[in-house]
Amino acid sequence: SQLGAGAVVLCGHTIGRFATVGAGALVAGDVPDHRLVLGRPARPAGWVCRCGAVLDDALACPRCDCVYHLCNELLSAG
Repeated sequence: SQLGAGAVVLCGHTIGRFATVGAGALVAGDVPDHRLVLGRPARPAGWVCRCGAVLDDALACPRCDCVYHLCNELLSAG
């Protein structure tokens, strides 16, 4: 997981594996694996690869060419 500068995670909430919280974001809920969240309050803004790159609309990584699949709001490598 990556937390941007000044990000605040309220007590009791979990940041998933490979998730990214943008700078200054206020997280008031759990963030699932691979999710990118931004803003105050934090809202979903995309998906993030294991390598840290933001995935494109086809859920493909522009950096390492990994491709993911989305099922029931859970991202998995394909």
